[in-house]
Amino acid sequence: MNQQNSNFDEDYSTYLEHLQTYSVDILHREIYLYNYIDEDSTVTFVKNINFLNNISNDPIIIYNQSMGGDMSLGLGIYDAIKSSASQTIMITCGMTASMGTVIAQAPDIRLIYPSTVFLIHEGYISFEETETKTAVSTIKSAKWYLQKLYDIYYSSCKSGLSFKDKTERQVKSFLRKTLEKKSDWYLDADEVIKYGLADHILTSDLNSLLKNIDDVKK
Repeated sequence: MNQQNSNFDEDYSTYLEHLQTYSVDILHREIYLYNYIDEDSTVTFVKNINFLNNISNDPIIIYNQSMGGDMSLGLGIYDAIKSSASQTIMITCGMTASMGTVIAQAPDIRLIYPSTVFLIHEGYISFEETETKTAVSTIKSAKWYLQKLYDIYYSSCKSGLSFKDKTERQVKSFLRKTLEKKSDWYLDADEVIKYGLADHILTSDLNSLLKNIDDVKK
């Protein structure tokens, strides 16, 4: 092996290690959100998107297959995407659940694969030897977060074909009744599009689609 190939292999190895460790591809401006949403994954994501924004304002591609996690931290990721100076394009893969489906509403362009499944629910609260005042405060906080999630879902669903000519009250009523009845609401790719929770099913090469990205939401 000559010196040139050796240097290439070393650079490639370092590049791959960085990608695996920090879940960001700086060269192609891609971020990978495949983790449970906790403090570590949230801090890493916010650092990554801010870092890419500081480099340039070229589009950022986010791959999302999060199964959910902490509501407040998830909303932190949601806000970081919403406030991005660069255009954000998210590709949601496989099964994405709970806060993962909320985060999927944040980017400018929302893409899914044909096999993508959304699992939507209101989340869970558990108490174990908790003081009454703390429990009451937690329930009050949970209600606020839940209302925030419904507002986010509504902002997307109002443009869905299933909710054409429906009022905000009618859409939110449908969402609440559905989640009360099903607890865990599973949607396949076609249903995700029908309910306005994504813009387009990605069935072709991403680079080809990006050339006409402005037409995706029309």
